[in-house]
Amino acid sequence: VKKDLKLAKLEVKTLEVTPQTRIPLEANQTVDLECSSTTNNVERQNQVSFSSTFFVVGARLLVRKNSGIKHWSDLV
Repeated sequence: VKKDLKLAKLEVKTLEVTPQTRIPLEANQTVDLECSSTTNNVERQNQVSFSSTFFVVGARLLVRKNSGIKHWSDLV
């Protein structure tokens, strides 16, 4: 970042955030950059900017064989 912005000095401070505080802290500019597994969704895009996606994960559900649940739609 320092090189790309052609800065003589770049001060880096770390701040511990929680899932509840990370979006508000970025939105109110308490932090400039947040590095975690924050899900990029429309609601959050309305509050903060996201970089290009670089990490993708899926979800799975573990159920008993005799539960009758075969797909996510079986849960509703």
